Amino acid sequence: MSISEKKLNEICREIHETYGISLAVCEIFGKRWSYIAGTGNNLYAGVRFQINEHYGLIADELPETVKDEVLARLKILMGDDF
Repeated sequence: MSISEKKLNEICREIHETYGISLAVCEIFGKRWSYIAGTGNNLYAGVRFQINEHYGLIADELPETVKDEVLARLKILMGDDF
């Protein structure tokens, strides 16, 4: 992933401030999701979304009403890394 941990933290904070959703970006190793960056909250029991074969996103909750908007925003902010 060419995007920095600092930038990922900024993206997660921005989404948290806008939508009130806590996020964690993780690297996927089989069944294990390893935290890379995020809002810093414990999200082990959150909702998981696989971004691609190597990376995923864990959210404390992601209501259907904002899910597409949040994922679209992540895609724009992360560019080619998403």
